[in-house]
Amino acid sequence: MTKRDFIGYLALALAAIGCAGLIWYVGFAPHHLKIAVAPPDTNLSRLLGALSSTLERENAGVRLQVLRFRTPEAVSEAIRKRRADLAVVRSDLPLPPSTLSVAAFQEFIVMTLARPDGQIATFGDLAGKRVAIVGSDPSSLALFQKLARQHGIDPAATRTVEAAGPVDVAELAEKKQIDAVFAVGPRGNPNISGTYESFADAIGSPPVFIALGDINSRPTFSPAFTRAEIAAGEIRAATPRAPDTTVRTITFPALIVAHNAVQNTAILELTRNLFAYRLSLASRFPVAARLTALPTKRDSPFPLHPGAAVYYNASEVPFLEKYSDLLWLALFGTSGIASILVWLWRLATPRTQRTISAERERLAALIAHSRNAKSQTELEDIQREADTIVIAISDQLYGGTIDAESQPSFDLLLSPLDGAIEARRDALRAQAG
Repeated sequence: MTKRDFIGYLALALAAIGCAGLIWYVGFAPHHLKIAVAPPDTNLSRLLGALSSTLERENAGVRLQVLRFRTPEAVSEAIRKRRADLAVVRSDLPLPPSTLSVAAFQEFIVMTLARPDGQIATFGDLAGKRVAIVGSDPSSLALFQKLARQHGIDPAATRTVEAAGPVDVAELAEKKQIDAVFAVGPRGNPNISGTYESFADAIGSPPVFIALGDINSRPTFSPAFTRAEIAAGEIRAATPRAPDTTVRTITFPALIVAHNAVQNTAILELTRNLFAYRLSLASRFPVAARLTALPTKRDSPFPLHPGAAVYYNASEVPFLEKYSDLLWLALFGTSGIASILVWLWRLATPRTQRTISAERERLAALIAHSRNAKSQTELEDIQREADTIVIAISDQLYGGTIDAESQPSFDLLLSPLDGAIEARRDALRAQAG
């Protein structure tokens, strides 16, 4: 194998490796995404951590890094500043800017309880009362104020007290500092049932469930809310059941949203894996079973990310069809890439090119010299120098130092040189005779 052949094969191998790497990167390299969630110590946060471990263990096409924050505002800020690609947010709050929905993770319900003294029978009766807002973030208070206005209550006329959880509810109720409790949480969450039990134990009797009015018909209310019911016995199944009959309320989902700049293929892969591992994770994290698809209709209150829409519509394009143009370009472009590499190699070795040019110039000078030679001895010297150049060129051609394409340019000079030497020889013989 000549040196030139070796360089050519090396260039082809490098081109093939480059094309294979490009195809792998486009079609098979995992996507790395960051998801923000708050608060950090919930079952949902732990579920996302377990999902991240599962994706890595199964060598899935997407990797997930969980970023945990304390407040929804911090989550929104993280995705706004692109420190996170995705976030889990409550849909009753303003969604982070430049985000689109991917999936619904769980259903939040609103539960309103009151002392059973007959003074509070409807949500409108909360005007002027003392209400404990369960939750350490301001989102539940904002929802209460929104509902109060929808029921004709001036929020300023109602005294609200923050309660971090069931323990605070019990303490406030025992001191008779509250008349009602307003709680928001995922359906089936222990905090919801715990809030009811704490309030009931503190007041010594089952509290009254307060129904919400028909708010969906009012155009000023968020389209994220839907009418729903708290089923009989849903909060407490044991006797006495709570509630004893169905109670009207509203629900809204927690959403997984993605920044609209995230690649469609990355969100498609994430959505596929979310639903692929949902049931296997549900044995340890029941909240996983509440993962649901979002509607794909144009009038949906939650505009879908295009990547998620592809999954829900089952319109994913097969890999070979999707990247057929790239594959053909890679196959037919290999020779072109190899040629470029060879050209770069030649450019990186200009000394050889200068040597070839000098030898051609020397042959051309020998032609002129032979025509003016004064003796046969001088012609012999010219012939020996020409033979030396020819041998050197032959060695370089054989060793691959110069291209075979350069040989015709030397042949064009050698033929006139031989003719000039013979003609001058004949002329010198004629002069001597």
